[in-house]
Amino acid sequence: MSGDSPTGSRRSRSRRPTLADVARLAGVSTTTASFVINNRPAQISERTRERVLAAVRQLHYTRNAHVTALRRRRAQTLGIHFHDYQGGQFARDPVLGPVLIGVAQAARSHAYHLVVFTGAPDRDGEVPVEAFLDGRADGLIYVHAPPGDRLMAELAEVELPCVVVFNRYAPPNLGFVDADNITGAQEAVRYLAALGHRRIAHFTHGIPNSNLEDRIHGYRLALEACGLPFDPRLLVRGEPWLDAAAALAVVRRLERPPTAVIAFNDALAVQVIHAARACGLRVPEDLSVVGFDNSTYATVVTPALTTMAQPLVEMGRLAATSLIQLVGGAPPSECRHLAPMQLIERASTAPATARRRSRWR
Repeated sequence: MSGDSPTGSRRSRSRRPTLADVARLAGVSTTTASFVINNRPAQISERTRERVLAAVRQLHYTRNAHVTALRRRRAQTLGIHFHDYQGGQFARDPVLGPVLIGVAQAARSHAYHLVVFTGAPDRDGEVPVEAFLDGRADGLIYVHAPPGDRLMAELAEVELPCVVVFNRYAPPNLGFVDADNITGAQEAVRYLAALGHRRIAHFTHGIPNSNLEDRIHGYRLALEACGLPFDPRLLVRGEPWLDAAAALAVVRRLERPPTAVIAFNDALAVQVIHAARACGLRVPEDLSVVGFDNSTYATVVTPALTTMAQPLVEMGRLAATSLIQLVGGAPPSECRHLAPMQLIERASTAPATARRRSRWR
């Protein structure tokens, strides 16, 4: 028998079997496995119940009585977990750092402690939901859960209050806090169109990210609303990460190149500015550039970046207060929030001019 098998002796010796292991072996959800193991009333067939109990016996799974006791009382602590945790780098990230500041501020003002969950990945490279069920936290803030994320789905099946940040498509029994990316992208397009731009490109990445997809959707909606045709050649996506210089080289060869670029975020927008300068284009005289986030990148580049600001610190505060409300029994429908974006106009954008096209050649 392979040591990679959930029933293999190597796995049994390496760590204690978890509820997720039982559910996976029985072919059921973690919720169903929990109901059977805890003998809770639910509409579960006898065949399914037997499969779960057989998995329990096969894995030698036992409940942790200490954890069960902890779960019955408040820890007065909020947990926070960052998808793709990278050894604390999130604290210095120009987007995630301000969110963490907001979470910490709100937790402190409500007399809650804050614990950062790093999580030990399982054999599939993902953090199992049990990592958050040890009683250390009354609820969890999960930051940057990608579309179709397994952990987010599992969190929706357990009795742990949870608020997802940066994914408005969280399951309905979870809270969420996100920026209104669709409306933000629409505003960016309308702003450039009002400056006379008719060829507006959107540079973005190809990573799984709901914010990315929302910004593309808003970009396309606004083009249509402004009477501007959508040219798929002006929507340039990375595989998975976009190289700004390569993207500019592609659109520069078009018969009608863009006079403005909306980048997925400020970091990419800064790369666009540097790439434009390297190929002889002036920003904003030849190419206007707009970013997203209003991070520290926006003010350290020359020219300073026009951007769609996310209220990052406030979003962190809102995530924490929403989680505290969930812990107190509020329905998830009252803890799902879209924060408005704000256009911050700086020096990287200007009205379109007739001489722009010749500068691209």
